[in-house]
Amino acid sequence: MVTPENYYIMVEAIIEYIRIEKTGVSSVELAERFLKFKNPPVKFAQAAICGIVASDKRCLLNPDGLWVFDESRGNTEITLDRLPLCIVYMLTDSQGDTLDYISVWNVFPYPQFCCDVWFHKPQPALAGVDLSGIILTSDSIETRLGQIVSILSEKIPVLLSNDDMYRFNAQFENDVLTDKNGILLFDDLLDILSIDIPDNYSLSQVSKIFGKTQLPDSPPEQAKQFASTVFDALKMLKEKSIFTRNELDRAVMLTTEKMIAGKYFTLQQIKSLPRTPGVYGLKDNTGKYLFISKCKDLQQSIISHFRKYGGNSKKRIAEETVSFDAHQCGSELECELFEYRLIKKHNPSIRKNATLKVSEIPGKCILFLPHTEQSKVLTIWVSVKRKAVMKAFSCIDELSAAVDVELTNYFYTQPDSDQSDPFERNLIGNFLERNPDSHPLMVPSSLNAPDLIMEFKERIKKFAEN
Repeated sequence: MVTPENYYIMVEAIIEYIRIEKTGVSSVELAERFLKFKNPPVKFAQAAICGIVASDKRCLLNPDGLWVFDESRGNTEITLDRLPLCIVYMLTDSQGDTLDYISVWNVFPYPQFCCDVWFHKPQPALAGVDLSGIILTSDSIETRLGQIVSILSEKIPVLLSNDDMYRFNAQFENDVLTDKNGILLFDDLLDILSIDIPDNYSLSQVSKIFGKTQLPDSPPEQAKQFASTVFDALKMLKEKSIFTRNELDRAVMLTTEKMIAGKYFTLQQIKSLPRTPGVYGLKDNTGKYLFISKCKDLQQSIISHFRKYGGNSKKRIAEETVSFDAHQCGSELECELFEYRLIKKHNPSIRKNATLKVSEIPGKCILFLPHTEQSKVLTIWVSVKRKAVMKAFSCIDELSAAVDVELTNYFYTQPDSDQSDPFERNLIGNFLERNPDSHPLMVPSSLNAPDLIMEFKERIKKFAEN
C-alpha cells in the first residue's frame, strides 16, 4: 500500500525527472520507471501520469506527447499541495459551548502531527488517551497554546465547519499572528466536490463518505482522521481542475453567489465592506431583523452566513435574509455595546446565547478608545445610576463649551431614577479586566468639575499623540 508520504516522494521524483530530461520524456517511460507498469498502453500511461503531475503547472505535455518542464510557469501561483496548510481539530463539551481539546496537523506533504492541548481532563474511559501524559496547570496550557499560536503564525488553518470558525476566532481573537482571513473551511471543499451530506454534519459522517473506518474514540486519533480526510479532499479537487488557492476561492465564491441570487444585495456589495470589526444586522423581506452580531471582519462574517451546510438557524438565515445593515466600529468594546443595544432595540428572531460574568467597575469613569476615523477618539462615559454614553470627539479641533456642560451634567447631577443598565456595566467591566492597559479616567468624588474638564481635554490630546 502506498502511504501519503511515499506518494509525495514519488510525485517529487517524477517532476524532478521531467525537469532533468531537457528533450522531454514519454508517459510510458515515466509509468514504467516510477509506477512499475510493464508495457502500458500509451493512453493509459498518459492518464496515470497526468493525474499525478497535473497540479504542477510547470509540467506540460507537448504536441509530440512528451512531458517537458517549463520553469517560467512556476512563478504564477502556488498549487494547493505546496501551501502551508494545517488542520485545526477542535473538540467541545456535549453542549458545544466549551473547548476541551485542540489538535494541529500538517496536511502536506502528508498528514503529520504538530501539537495539541487539553483544556480539561478527559474521562478515564476515553479510549486511546494516555491520561498520565496530560498536565492541566495554567502554565502548561498556556505553554501548549503558545506553541500552537507559533505554528499557526506560519500556516493556513483548515477547519471542519463554520461553527469551528467561530470557536477558532473566539479562542485566538487576541492572537495577531494568525491569519484568520485565510482560513479554509472543509464544508467549502465538500460543496465544490458535490458531496451531498446532511446539514450540521459530523466528522463521523464525512469519514465514511471518504472510505474511512469508524471514527476513533480517541480525540487525537480523530484529529489524525480529519487530517487524512482533508488530504484526500484536496487531492480530489484536481478532478475539478482546481489546483491553486485562487481557483479554490473562485469556486467558493460561485457557490456563495448562487446562495445570494434573488436577494436585495450582491456578493460584490458584501465584498466592498471593510475587513474590520463592526456590527451587522440581517433582515427578512418585511424589514425585521433576523440576526444581529458583532464581528472581527464585517466582510467575511456576512459572507459566512451564505454557505450550504449548517444547522436549522443557519439555514433559515441563509434562506430568509434579503438585506443587511453594517456598521464599522473602532474597538472591541464599541462592537459589544452597539451589538447589545441593537439586539435590545430590535429583538431579532434568532439570538445567540449570551453569558457574561459579573464584573466590578469604578462608580464613575471615562474610557478613551480608537475611532474608525484616525482624527477622532471615542469616549465612553460611565456613571452610577446613568446609562453609559458613547461620544466621539476630534483630536484636532478645540472642544466646544457645550462639552463642559455635558460633562458636568453627566457626572455631577443625580438622575431622578436609576437609568443604568447592569448588562452594559458588566460588558465594560469585562473589557477592563481583559485590557488592564486601557487606563480609564477615574472620576472620584474629590475631583471637581473644572478639574475633570481639564483632565478630559488633556487625555484627548495625549490620545492623539499616541
